[in-house]
Amino acid sequence: MADIRNKLSPASHLICLVGEYFDGTKSAEEFMQIHEHIKEAIPKAQESIEYVRKLKL
Repeated sequence: MADIRNKLSPASHLICLVGEYFDGTKSAEEFMQIHEHIKEAIPKAQESIEYVRKLKL
């Protein structure tokens, strides 16, 4: 069970970043920084979700 939680951490992080991206309280510079973090987080989240999707429980 801990392995699944660990594998879902990147997806959870991506969700938090997207929430910040759309909260409407960031400056243009902060907005661009979050945008870059989101672009970096997407492949990690996709990989972790694919891992969990393929698990045979």
